[in-house]
Amino acid sequence: MCTHDFLKLVLADEKKLLKMSEVKHVNVPMYDELSVKNLWPIVKADEEVMMYLPNEFPKGRVPDRAYTFNVLNTVRTEYVQGLIKHAQSLRNSTKDNGMQAEYIKMTPEWQQQLEAIPFISSKIPHIVTSL
Repeated sequence: MCTHDFLKLVLADEKKLLKMSEVKHVNVPMYDELSVKNLWPIVKADEEVMMYLPNEFPKGRVPDRAYTFNVLNTVRTEYVQGLIKHAQSLRNSTKDNGMQAEYIKMTPEWQQQLEAIPFISSKIPHIVTSL
């Protein structure tokens, strides 16, 4: 749906706009689980939130991320804060997201031997000085 189509719906009192002073801005982490594409089926079912969002989009498209989350945070603040907390707790928990399988266990002897070897990263530029 084009912006002018949405504006027509607003002027006909079928949709609403929020005043900038009413908007509760939120900065949502860029996690896959917090993408508009994943949340859109839930958001579409909420009539109060949908009053501020277009009903139709081109195939495969969803509304703008920042706009959607700002509207959602304004209308359903506790819900958005809960989503963010839940996503962060999953990412910070090694049990829940399978990160334990990524860890490498080593004995203190191996750690001591590895730390004794000089390491120069190819990712960090370094200055070579001549002696």
